[in-house]
Amino acid sequence: MYRAARRTLLSPLPVVYPGDICMGTVSSDDDKSDTNSGGTRNNSVDVSGYADSHALGRRRMTHDIIDKVENSPVEVKLCHIYELQNGEMKECAVTVDSNKGPVNLRLLVVKHKGKWYCLGADCTYCGAPLVNGFLTFGRLRCSLHGTAFNLKTGKLEDPPGFDSLPSFPVIISKTDVCITSTIQRLLQHAVVTPMCRATDGVSDPVVIVGAGLAGVTCAEALRQEGFNGRIMLISKDDLLPYNRSILSKLGAENAKIEDITFRTREFYETHGIELILSNPVKNVNVEDKIITLSDDQKLTYSDLVLAMGTNNRLSTITNSNDLDGVYQLKDIEDLWKMREGIEKKHVAIVGAGFNALEQASSISPHTRSVTVHCKSETPLKSFGVPFGRALRAFIDDETNVRIRLQSTIRSFDGFDRIEHVVVKDGLCAVAQAAIIAIGIQPCSSLLMKSKIQTDGEGFIKVDSKMTTTVPNVYAIGDIATFPQRNGVCANLPHIQAAQFQARTAALSITGKNNTEEKNTCFVPVMWISLFGIVARFSGDPITQPTEYIARGTLKDKTFVCYHFKKEELISVVDACTESIAIQFIDIFKKKIKITYDDVKR
Repeated sequence: MYRAARRTLLSPLPVVYPGDICMGTVSSDDDKSDTNSGGTRNNSVDVSGYADSHALGRRRMTHDIIDKVENSPVEVKLCHIYELQNGEMKECAVTVDSNKGPVNLRLLVVKHKGKWYCLGADCTYCGAPLVNGFLTFGRLRCSLHGTAFNLKTGKLEDPPGFDSLPSFPVIISKTDVCITSTIQRLLQHAVVTPMCRATDGVSDPVVIVGAGLAGVTCAEALRQEGFNGRIMLISKDDLLPYNRSILSKLGAENAKIEDITFRTREFYETHGIELILSNPVKNVNVEDKIITLSDDQKLTYSDLVLAMGTNNRLSTITNSNDLDGVYQLKDIEDLWKMREGIEKKHVAIVGAGFNALEQASSISPHTRSVTVHCKSETPLKSFGVPFGRALRAFIDDETNVRIRLQSTIRSFDGFDRIEHVVVKDGLCAVAQAAIIAIGIQPCSSLLMKSKIQTDGEGFIKVDSKMTTTVPNVYAIGDIATFPQRNGVCANLPHIQAAQFQARTAALSITGKNNTEEKNTCFVPVMWISLFGIVARFSGDPITQPTEYIARGTLKDKTFVCYHFKKEELISVVDACTESIAIQFIDIFKKKIKITYDDVKR
């Protein structure tokens, strides 16, 4: 039995390791009602409900349940050969029989340049249906965040994300497109990219300072690239490494640390990654290649990767540190405190960047009011003036959140707890809670006496290989400033950039030439999810545009804006169901020139 299906609702997807299976793939009644007999690719599907949720709600089956499902080979008919033309793909819902009864599966079938491919149906990072993605240069790219997978192997090739797609060899049987596999293999949503074993316990280790997204990605990439020595991943936290970037989206939800960890403790043990928790580094001696931990333990290293990240920028607002009810979001404990403190309160948010606006969106259902105080003329300046203006109008018209432009808060006033804010022009506004989200500052103070060079703000300078001014010392993630396509060094505190840098550092440490990256260029991709819309940016975030072409509206989810410098396209912002910014990633990678007149036509 085979039929086409289109997924429109997100259920949390598990990371499944080779040989494991997940009951999450068995269809619910919602899945059955979500079928589409047409079955062809449809890029206009609304994906605004999908979040950065690769780590949310991960469910793993215990081994005793896994063993209950047989692992014998089965042949699965997916579709007829005449259903797809070259360049088309289709999501197929199939039912196979097992010793535990019928099992419903969803698989993606692709026909590309006369060849057939079969892959997992959903993005391993966010769970979005890949049938709505794009085929470019032998890759399948997710329409939501731009995650790219190798069409033939399913390997993750472009972040964000950790895991690859399961792939299945296709067999053409007369007029049918078929695969032969086991039920356990078919039930996999994602597979861990193969990693080598740690066999060299003698040489000095690679030490990674910081266990955030960049640090964890670098540790995994080292194993994927064949590094068999010791890897030490050092964290100042007492919790397993987890996804901090999702905290601003969770808002007042019931967040649990186990739902947002990147990996389990067993994962690190299995792959020989020595995880040191609650023991921050207090000194770095690059001359002798020694770092000192807070408990005075000294560690020698062969290569050092600095991934300490950033802290919240300190506030200069009067009484910001003296009154209860004033919050800054950095970790999950901050989120728990904030969740209790903003409930049914009038809330003021200071700042209008990614973090501030996502928090405004996530907490607004739980508050009496939310007012965002924006110092500039438009919110979210990094997405350009047209988008900022459209976003402000959309929020004012469609939500209970208000944005005050060119509004600088002078002080928080109250007795023991904040009661109101005073803005620069002297006006007072009621505020029973306040959230400060005014940017970041690097955690690089421990490097002050070292030869590692930083810029004026304290961000570590690196070259295209992520190497600092000291040999065998690398910096990645939010703490680094690295060369962009225009030659200018910049700090990009975003998920995709952090994982790109982490992998680049791993390639540098292992001495491998990344030929693909030599032939293409890194294209920054950023996104924000708020008030039911997902906005994306791809291209050059550093060069200031001189011209814009904007079309559509946020309300109708048709908005797209093209940014130009000297009549050449430099970046694209979209908040539309066609994911225009994602479609332009590979155009920017290949340095294909698009002019103002090309877009205008």
